[in-house]
Amino acid sequence: MSSRTLHIYDEDGLRMETLRYEAENSMTGRSTYTYCLAEGVAEELHLNAEGQVTQRVVRKSDREGHQLELAIYLTDGRLMMRMVTVLDEQGREKETLICHGHQQPPIIRTEQDEKGNLHAYEEGSVELSQLKECGVDAYFAGKLVYEYDESDSPRGYTMYAPDGTPADRFEFIDDKKRRRSEVAHYNAGELQSREVTEREVDEYGNYVREVISSWVRGRSQTDVLEPTEIHYREITYYAAV
Repeated sequence: MSSRTLHIYDEDGLRMETLRYEAENSMTGRSTYTYCLAEGVAEELHLNAEGQVTQRVVRKSDREGHQLELAIYLTDGRLMMRMVTVLDEQGREKETLICHGHQQPPIIRTEQDEKGNLHAYEEGSVELSQLKECGVDAYFAGKLVYEYDESDSPRGYTMYAPDGTPADRFEFIDDKKRRRSEVAHYNAGELQSREVTEREVDEYGNYVREVISSWVRGRSQTDVLEPTEIHYREITYYAAV
């Protein structure tokens, strides 16, 4: 065992405290939680082993339990990030605005190596503009737009940069016999890489075969996905005694 985490709840099932320990049972940090249920507000304070606050997180939800806002504050009280979610007429998540506490956050570029691993690099910074939905202390840094299938089940989402160009796209399908997920990365709106994972599942819903296919810009003459890994799982089930 390398670490241990203990969650403490009150009689109503609300989490009140989280304690984190090393294997030697010395505390590495803790988090405390307070609630204002009438206003749908929950606040988290993250502290280090010395009891100093390292981060403050505030969540706001509606009466149906949808999280409408998530704000993360730094040790000195300054806003680091705020995420504001807008619901559609059916009460589903329509989009989430991403707001930064800094007007000039760094530009992060991702590249995929030959093994399929993604690496992030910092390339200067971008100047953000303000948006009333983000508040007076934050700047608009992009948004997530959610998609649903014909049965209103979540199908994926696309992340857009501040200028409206796509940055990342995630899509998933689960039809109980086959599971498929796709990740696509863009740079200035231009597709750079795609990775698709397809899983075949057994009658219990556990996957027994997984195929990972990928495409990286500049390494292929076409945009056809090519299998890069195939995994097999053999599962033995035992009857309960």
